[in-house]
Amino acid sequence: MSIKVKIHSQNQSTVTKQVKNNEKLVIEHPKLANTSFELVDEKTGLAPQSIVTKRKGKDLEITVEGSETANIVIKNYYDDEGAKSPITGIAEDGHLYAYIPESGLQADVIPALQDGVLSSSVLGGNLESVAAVYDAVMPNWGWWLIGAGLLGGILAAAGGGSGGGNGGSSSNTTNNGGTTNNG
Repeated sequence: MSIKVKIHSQNQSTVTKQVKNNEKLVIEHPKLANTSFELVDEKTGLAPQSIVTKRKGKDLEITVEGSETANIVIKNYYDDEGAKSPITGIAEDGHLYAYIPESGLQADVIPALQDGVLSSSVLGGNLESVAAVYDAVMPNWGWWLIGAGLLGGILAAAGGGSGGGNGGSSSNTTNNGGTTNNG
């Protein structure tokens, strides 16, 4: 699996780094306010559904589904208390989501991990529901909610022409035994 990491910063610039052939990608946190990290599977153009994260000192290690060892290391992710950068991705519905812990425990939220702790995370629900969990450990994270909304709107507009001729009607989405949403 070939993964890209898009590093979005406050000044709306984006830097893209790539993990190739299961090699480890080491990224130095840019130490800019309002930075987020977006994971993209190059084959699908979407985020991996699940990741395993581990705090190792001040660094965050990310292992993408299908890999046995960490693919991505963000150096000094835990360096500046209270300014943790969300790890995000675009889901099949075209919306940007944050990764949230499968356990549902606040202690397993990526910014709250203690040294040496592993956490399995999945792309979360809507951003508003994720807000409460992130607010508990990262009170100033809401800045990127606005950016996520803008990005989602841009992606929706850009992808609007590929509806397969269904006249603009909504499509059903199967969620492996989950509910079907007829938007």
